[in-house]
Amino acid sequence: RKFIRRHRVLTGAVAAVLVASSVGTAVSLRQMWRAEAREKQLRSLAKVFLYDVHDSVRDLPGATAARQKIVQTAVEYLDTLAGSEPADPTLLKELAAGYQRIADLQGSDSRGANLGQSRAALASYAKAIAFWDRYYSAVPSDRPGAMERLNTLRRNADLEALLDGNQKALATYGRAEAGARALAERFPGDQELEALVGDVLTVTSRC
Repeated sequence: RKFIRRHRVLTGAVAAVLVASSVGTAVSLRQMWRAEAREKQLRSLAKVFLYDVHDSVRDLPGATAARQKIVQTAVEYLDTLAGSEPADPTLLKELAAGYQRIADLQGSDSRGANLGQSRAALASYAKAIAFWDRYYSAVPSDRPGAMERLNTLRRNADLEALLDGNQKALATYGRAEAGARALAERFPGDQELEALVGDVLTVTSRC
């Protein structure tokens, strides 16, 4: 009490700083919570649009326009998430899988049910591969994730060969082959990996 009476100005200033600091911390925390909530919402919405909503209308007659809008909306959600420069491995994996799914729907679905947007599909595959690379660097032990990365490279190369010729596709096939060989060495006797290596080598030999 004596100290406070003698140094009222000083203690008042300190109190003001503490109050301001507390308010600033509270505001920062509130902003962080809001940002996290928005990120979760965007992640959830992207998944709903890419899978539940799209698949519910894909086989309906005349649904092409609706599917285009659904894919466009999902792309906007993913681009917003990607623009935050994410580092969380789980989010990196979701972004990679999301862009891969979009590319398949845009122009490279193995079932043939795509929107005919091949150039847009190539751009989406490029985004997917970039996020798969970042994810695999962070979690190299995830074999299923590594397999999805290789499948994305293979699909991207197939589309490149179709649109731009074999020469451009060879580099992407080469990346897929190198990745498949590396995984096969890590997991010897894995028949799925051996089949993928053989498949990529067969396609590459034809280019």
